[in-house]
Amino acid sequence: MDKIKNFLLYKKEKSLPILIVVGLLGILIILFSSDKPEQTEISACEQMTTTTYAQDLEQRLTAMVSSVAGVGKAKVMVTLENGIEYVFASEDKQSIDTDEDNKSEHEKRVSQKNVTEEKIVIVDNSYGSRQALVRTSKEPTVKGVAVVCEGGDKITIQQEVTQLVTTALDIGANKVCVSKLKQ
Repeated sequence: MDKIKNFLLYKKEKSLPILIVVGLLGILIILFSSDKPEQTEISACEQMTTTTYAQDLEQRLTAMVSSVAGVGKAKVMVTLENGIEYVFASEDKQSIDTDEDNKSEHEKRVSQKNVTEEKIVIVDNSYGSRQALVRTSKEPTVKGVAVVCEGGDKITIQQEVTQLVTTALDIGANKVCVSKLKQ
């Protein structure tokens, strides 16, 4: 430490440029070393696509159906009627414009105009970008479910699987098909 003090005190004219260069290098190292955090969070709109929703549903149904006695190996396919629907938060502004027209003592004309203005709320996320604020999302509607399993040729298995799927997804039995798996 004493050597540094002596160097700085006795050789001011030579040490000043070196100090400036070292200081600038330190600043550059700090600027370039500050890594941006990896995007581990995903915005609400990107969390789940319709495809990933259907795949997740198929995996969970396959696990449930396969656990029923007598079903054996099973494959499940889910078709969706629509995609995931997002409802965004909004600010509503309503105003009423009133016009009065007095033509005479006895005749008065009043007209009203309702004006509604809706603006979607935009927020800054933790990564510095702006996005719409999602208030809620609506899951896609299941259009139909096809189940192919080893025990699919037995009426009792077909009924059990149909009842399981209709209860789990809250759909009608006419939207579920159970068939035997080819060996």
